Amino acid sequence: MKIKELLGMKEFQNEYKKKETDFTRSRKLTFEIVFCLIMMKSVRKAYNVIRELMLERQEEAVSGSAINQARNKFKHEAFIKLNEEIISLFYEEKEELKKWKGYFVTAVDGSSITMGYHKSLLSFFYFNKNNSVKEIKGRATIYYDVLNKIIIDSNLVNPKIGERELLFNHLEKDKAKLGKEQIIIMDRGYSGYSVFKKLMEQDKIFVVRMQKGSKLVEDFLQSDEVDKTVEMFSSDNKIKEGINIRLLKIRLSTGEDEILATNLHDKSITLEEFKELYFLRWGIETKYGLLKERLDLENFSGKSLEIIKQDFYSSVFISNLEVILTEDANEELEQRSIAKNNKHIYKVAKSTSYSIIKDKVWELFFDDSLNIDDLLTQLTQLFKNEPIPIRKNRKYERGDSVYCSRSYYKRRKKYVY
Repeated sequence: MKIKELLGMKEFQNEYKKKETDFTRSRKLTFEIVFCLIMMKSVRKAYNVIRELMLERQEEAVSGSAINQARNKFKHEAFIKLNEEIISLFYEEKEELKKWKGYFVTAVDGSSITMGYHKSLLSFFYFNKNNSVKEIKGRATIYYDVLNKIIIDSNLVNPKIGERELLFNHLEKDKAKLGKEQIIIMDRGYSGYSVFKKLMEQDKIFVVRMQKGSKLVEDFLQSDEVDKTVEMFSSDNKIKEGINIRLLKIRLSTGEDEILATNLHDKSITLEEFKELYFLRWGIETKYGLLKERLDLENFSGKSLEIIKQDFYSSVFISNLEVILTEDANEELEQRSIAKNNKHIYKVAKSTSYSIIKDKVWELFFDDSLNIDDLLTQLTQLFKNEPIPIRKNRKYERGDSVYCSRSYYKRRKKYVY
């Protein structure tokens, strides 16, 4: 079902409000208005955002207290449902989906999410007692199609819940129905016998960077071999069954060797191709950067659990919506770059596209006076303004400071207002 059609259904609105009596009286803050307010979240105060929306609709503004009350009547699960619908539409209707040697390439990874201190959050997330500043930490994990740039599934949970548990939670849902047609690439936090065995039992193909230190990895590092199939055993002596894993030695530009483990035993795939495949994992890091910087994820617009989850899952929805809405503009920019023989291929600037989508939320989903094809054509033209070049093979050094890494996105200038 189309997203606009779904949002307009009373059954949908009734399912995703807290109480049966919510949004029933003739009020200024309707279900539709609250949805737009959440989607339009920015570094500005919610009151200023809603005031502008009300002015456009020639209605009187409301108080900040009324906004908070209305938002707490709205279930964040609405955005999870909308994201499921948009994923289903994308994978069912898009004619040409990007693959690597016939496989979708997916990645799973987690990231720490910082939110302000509030007592109501203590039972749901983790209180960082070791910091001089009172703050509460959550863990975000996303299951990401790195070639098609779609977040297939996402979670915001207590950091005490392990990333490995969340990995299989993502795969079990399989919202994109990728099944066996995917290669899952993951960092060393997911390496180990138990994860590999469970993935193999589910007929999942994986490429994972191995942690150094185990005898299996160190022996291979010290050897002259670069591609070897080995039998891997559990560290639990009670488990006797071994699994066959292919180890690959990858030489980095720094001269350091990294070890990849995979159950893809196709010898026609070269070492260099595996290296290129694994480096596609950087796409999930970039996606977290977009969520935290461009969409200002950690600048939560409220302190209640409901509002924090609204901000998180709406950001994921906007991220996927932007990928779909900018597709035509990016294709046109690429063709124009090639025709002009430009040094770089140009693409839509995220700062531009996110801002436009936030500005056009009402028109996209609730304004029935507009022709949707005309609106999408207008959006495509707007997206193509001020494109940015794609500079390939750029390298960035990782900083040594844990504090700088933790605070990076909070210190970066925010562009979407």
